[in-house]
Amino acid sequence: MTDIELFEEVLKNFQDTYKLKIDKPNNDCYIVINDNSGSYLGEMNYSGYNLLCNLTRLCGILKFDLI
Repeated sequence: MTDIELFEEVLKNFQDTYKLKIDKPNNDCYIVINDNSGSYLGEMNYSGYNLLCNLTRLCGILKFDLI
């Protein structure tokens, strides 16, 4: 698996576990993350970054929601 494929698996798991709404408005690696009530949490583009960097960025966006 590539870093992007692994990240997308983690993203899917987070989406299911924490009931996140993840939109891909451009159908690429740019995502907008909302919680289950629709409140904006953050956005990121995970293309061009390694897995560790993307996981760190994702956890930074979700840290207050995950605590």
